[in-house]
Amino acid sequence: MSTTESYTLKKSGKTRYRVRYRTVDNRPTVKSSFETKEEAAAWAATHLLAKRNGTATSPARRKLLVGSFVQLHVNRTVGLSPSTIANRQSIAGTWVLPDWANKTVGNAEKDGTADVNRWIEKIARENAQPDTIQKAHGILLASLQLAVGSRAIAVNPATGATLPKIVKRLHEYLTHEEVAELGAAIDPRWKTLIAVLAYCGLRFGELSALRAGQVDLVTRRIHIVRSVTSVAGHMVEGLPKFHKLRKVYFPAFLDDAMASQLEGKGRADLVFAAPRGGFVRLDDWRRRAFNQAKVELNSDRAKRAKATGLFVEPFPAITPHDLRHTAASLSVSAGANIKAIQIMLGHASAAMTLDVYADLFDNDEESVAIALNGQAIGQISPSFWTPAS
Repeated sequence: MSTTESYTLKKSGKTRYRVRYRTVDNRPTVKSSFETKEEAAAWAATHLLAKRNGTATSPARRKLLVGSFVQLHVNRTVGLSPSTIANRQSIAGTWVLPDWANKTVGNAEKDGTADVNRWIEKIARENAQPDTIQKAHGILLASLQLAVGSRAIAVNPATGATLPKIVKRLHEYLTHEEVAELGAAIDPRWKTLIAVLAYCGLRFGELSALRAGQVDLVTRRIHIVRSVTSVAGHMVEGLPKFHKLRKVYFPAFLDDAMASQLEGKGRADLVFAAPRGGFVRLDDWRRRAFNQAKVELNSDRAKRAKATGLFVEPFPAITPHDLRHTAASLSVSAGANIKAIQIMLGHASAAMTLDVYADLFDNDEESVAIALNGQAIGQISPSFWTPAS
C-alpha cells in the first residue's frame, strides 16, 4: 500500500505532493516533488502495478556495482568444462571488469544500450577480436540479467547491442594422399596419431586422454569417455565436449598400426603419451612435430618445383584441428549419412554438423536428383513420363 500527502515548500510556500510507499524489498521510502495530487496518485498506481508484474526495482539494489554481478556470473561453474571456466574468467578480467566493475547497475540501465555499444567499440579499438567481443558481451549480458532477476534493474541494457560479425575461417580438407604425405613426413612416433585424427575425427583433447582399455582392436571401436585440456599451464582431465560419451570406429587399414600402438600397454596407459610421459600437450606437439612436418613437406615440394620447372602447389596450410575437419570431409565423400558423422564427431546435434560443414553439402540437392534418376531408370522407362504427342 502507499499513501499520498501534501506538504509546503519552505522557500516558496508552494504545495507539493509526496508518496509514501514500500520498495520491492519492503523498505519504507518516499517519492517527493509531485506538483499535483493526480501526478502523485498516478505514480503510486504505476509503482504498484510494477510491483505486481515484477518490473519494480529496489532503490538500494540499483546502487550495487555491475562488477559484483559479473563475479557472481563468472563464479557459476556448474556444467562447465575447466577450459570454459578459465576462458570466461580471463575474458571477464581483461575486457569486462575494467570498464564495468565500478559502475552501478542503476547507471548502467540509465545509460542504456548506447553505452554498451560505446564499450564494444572501445574494446574493438583495443584489438579485441570479434569472437572475443561476442564472448565479453555475453558475460556482460548474463551478468546484467542477474541484476534484472534480483530486481536491481528492470531492463537489461546489454540487450540489442550491436556486435561485430565473426568471419569464419574456411575449413581446410586433406585428401587421402595428403593425409599419407603428412603421416610420412612427421616423426614416426606420431604417424598413427595423424591417422586417428584424420579418419576418426577425435578432438585433440579426446585423443590425448585416450587410454588403451578404451580401444577394442577386435571390433575396431574407440570409446571416447574423457578429454584433457590445458588450463593455466596444467593439464586438466574431464568429460568430452557437450558431455557426450560416444564410440567411433577406425578403418580396417589401421588394424596393424593400432595394434602396434597398443603393444605392451596396460589398460590404464595412454595410447598416445608425451615423449617424457603424461598427456600430449597440443601446443608443444604442434610446434615440435606438426609444424615441423609441414615445413619439410613444403621444402620437398619447393625442391620438386625447382627440379621440374613446374608449379607445385604448397601443402595445405592446416592446423591440427583441420584433421578433424578432414575426417568429416572424407566421411561425406565415402557416403556416410549426416547422423553417423554427427555421432563420430560428438556434435550436440545433426543440425550443428550441417551448420559447421555446410560447404561439404553444397551439391547435395543435385546428388539427390542424380540418385533418384539412377534408381528409377532401373524400374521405370523414362518414356513413361514423356507427354503423348
